[in-house]
Amino acid sequence: METTGTNVSVAATRRKGMSKADGVRTWRVWTKKEEDALIAAMRDLVTDPKWKLDTGAFRSGFFVEVEKKLVLAFPGTDLRASPHIESKVKVWKKYYHTLHDMLKTSGFGWDDEEKMVLVDSEDIW
Repeated sequence: METTGTNVSVAATRRKGMSKADGVRTWRVWTKKEEDALIAAMRDLVTDPKWKLDTGAFRSGFFVEVEKKLVLAFPGTDLRASPHIESKVKVWKKYYHTLHDMLKTSGFGWDDEEKMVLVDSEDIW
């Protein structure tokens, strides 16, 4: 199994954040080990009250500290706070809110043993 992620390039029409010169967008594919290390690093730091604001958001510099922990775990990695870690957390938040909204909706449940969403009826779709 691969221990470090890879960068993937896709030719696309130019959008925000893309190079004007080539119109190629790249993104990073994370490995399971990298995701697990990211979660562990964030969990370690979030227990320290100096990293959380009263609003629940992270203080400035939080993702840089997470990056330092990941560099220790994966020497030579290309993972950076911006854009890699910030983007991954943004995607996780999106998934969380989608699941949260589903579970608030009638017809959906949660199986705590299997850690998966249950659907009461196929008619819900």
